[in-house]
Amino acid sequence: LGDKYGGIFSVKLGDHFAIFISDYNIMKEALMKQGSCFSHRPSTALDRAIGYDEPGVVLANGRVWQVFRRFAMQSMRDFGVGKKSIERKIQIEASSLIQQWRKW
Repeated sequence: LGDKYGGIFSVKLGDHFAIFISDYNIMKEALMKQGSCFSHRPSTALDRAIGYDEPGVVLANGRVWQVFRRFAMQSMRDFGVGKKSIERKIQIEASSLIQQWRKW
């Protein structure tokens, strides 16, 4: 649909409009520079019918998503994600795992 309608377009799904972004630069602008404007999705009848009105971490949005994201990012930083030291730890663990496999 992006080829036909462009990098950003909407489609009516039931009683809601869904916005689709198929262009990288538009998506980067929307998510990186204006993320708070796009962090909430309305709950639909289908969501409520299948139990997604309490979405947990994966399907959260709005304020709940922001809290989950902040927690996840801090937890990953605490484990060293994003630091060079984590790469070395992963290499050591991978080497150890390979050595154990070779013993079998």
